Amino acid sequence: MQGKPKQISRVRLKKFASYVPSTVVDNNQILQEIGTEPASTTSVLERVVGSKEKRAAKKDEMGSDMMARVGTQILEECNLGLAGIDKLICSCDPQDQAAPDTAVITQARMGLTCPAFGISMSCSAWLCGILIGSGFLANGDRRILVLAASTVGSKYFFKHPMHRAIFGDGAGGVLLEETEERGNILALDLWTDGRFYREIFAPHPWSTVPDKVSSQYKDAFYMSPDNRIFFEAIDTYIRPFYLKQYETAGIQKDDVKFFIIHQASMPIFKHTLKSLDIPEHKVVGTFDRFGNTVSAELPIIIDQVIRGGKTKQGDIIYSLTYGAGFTAGAMIFRI
Repeated sequence: MQGKPKQISRVRLKKFASYVPSTVVDNNQILQEIGTEPASTTSVLERVVGSKEKRAAKKDEMGSDMMARVGTQILEECNLGLAGIDKLICSCDPQDQAAPDTAVITQARMGLTCPAFGISMSCSAWLCGILIGSGFLANGDRRILVLAASTVGSKYFFKHPMHRAIFGDGAGGVLLEETEERGNILALDLWTDGRFYREIFAPHPWSTVPDKVSSQYKDAFYMSPDNRIFFEAIDTYIRPFYLKQYETAGIQKDDVKFFIIHQASMPIFKHTLKSLDIPEHKVVGTFDRFGNTVSAELPIIIDQVIRGGKTKQGDIIYSLTYGAGFTAGAMIFRI
C-alpha cells in the first residue's frame, strides 16, 4: 500500500505561488447557511474544528480560474514565456465539471499549448503531481507546472455545519525545473489504503453510496463521526510512513526547520502531532484563516512561509498530508 520512497536527485522546486479568494466566511455565516443544530454554536465549531474563518470562491469562480491565476503568476515571476512549460499537471477538488478535466480548462485560460492532465488523490494529489512531474523531467522535459485548487467549501453540498466549517477554497502551485546540480527534494512518497474509502465520502448524483453512510448524508458530504478510526490509522499507518522519509532523506528530526502537517480538524491534528512526536512550535499552517484547502493546502502554506520571510536558503521543510481514501503524501525538501 506504500510506494517505494524516492529521493529526487535532479529536480528543483523552483517557484511557488498561491491564491485565496477575497470573500471571507466565518463560522456564524456557516451556521446561518446550513441551519443550527442544538449542539452547534460558533464557539463549538471553533473549538472542535479549529478554524475561525475560511475563504469562499464566488459562484462563477472555478478551480480552473484560481489555478490559471497561480500558474500565470509563476510564469511572470520567473520571466518565462508560455513555450517554456513542457507539461501542466493539475489537481482540483471538485472538478469544474464531469468532463473535460479541469486541467484542460486551466491550460486554455493560461494560453498554454503543452500537454495538460489532471490527477485525483484527495489531499495528497499535489504531491502526487510532483512525483509524476519528476518522472517527466528525468525523461527530457525541462519545466513542469504542478497546480492544485480546492472549491470544496463553496461547491460541495453540506448538511452538517461541522463539515462545512472544515473547508475553505484556494489554489497553489510550483514550477518544477530540471537541474544539472543536485535538486532540493530530499524525499517524496505516497501511501494509500482503499479499505477506508467509506470513512470520507462525497457522491456524484449517480454514485453508489456505501451502506455505512447514514440516510441523511446520502446526497451530501459525509465524514465518519468516530474519530478513533482516524486516530488508529494515524498511529498504525501514517506514523511509520512519516518516519521512513527521514531514512530516505538522510536527515534527523532536529534538522527540520518547519513542519507543515495537514489539519483535517483540530482533534485529528492534535493527535497527529502527539503520535508523530512533532513539536507544535515548529509547525506552520493557515488553517485558522483558510481552513482545509485539500490538495492546495501544502503549496498555499509553503508559498506563504517563503514569501513571509520565515525561511532562509538551506532550511529544510517536512510536509505531510493525508485525506479521503485514505491516502497520504510526504515530501522533505530544502529551500
